[in-house]
Amino acid sequence: MRTAAVGFPILVVFIAALIGGCASKNTTTDSMTSAVMGARDKLVADIRQCSQRSGYDPNNLQGVAENALAPQELQWRQCAYDAARSYEQANPAMRSQYDQLIAEDIAMTTAIQQGTMTRSQRRARIEQLIAQIRSTEEAQARATAAEQARQMEQIRNVVESARGFGY
Repeated sequence: MRTAAVGFPILVVFIAALIGGCASKNTTTDSMTSAVMGARDKLVADIRQCSQRSGYDPNNLQGVAENALAPQELQWRQCAYDAARSYEQANPAMRSQYDQLIAEDIAMTTAIQQGTMTRSQRRARIEQLIAQIRSTEEAQARATAAEQARQMEQIRNVVESARGFGY
């Protein structure tokens, strides 16, 4: 009987460590998820700020020829590139796609300046790249949600197993 009494506190400590380990892992995942979500919000805010600083709003553009750049467009683009690069730091999994977006945008913008590409052609390619980015970002969010759900299930299983000690 005495052996069972000594073994019980050790078992309780073991279960507490298991639950604590699961909670710690979940906290790490939560903080990484929060960091990426915060970085996404910052990216949106930074790009809006680029419009305010430069006076160029790509969503409200009128009267610009297909083979010309708008006033302050280059300044806006440089600012937006910086915002995307900042976002990459918080979400390295997306780095290659944002680097590709930036590199292709630079090349296409240069082509517009040289008269070898139109704004519509650039827009069509950018939309393709953005669709790829969206797909990857959504997959990343689904994977994070699935991992969080798996961890919560794991914690529930540990707690349910520990309840057996109450009987």
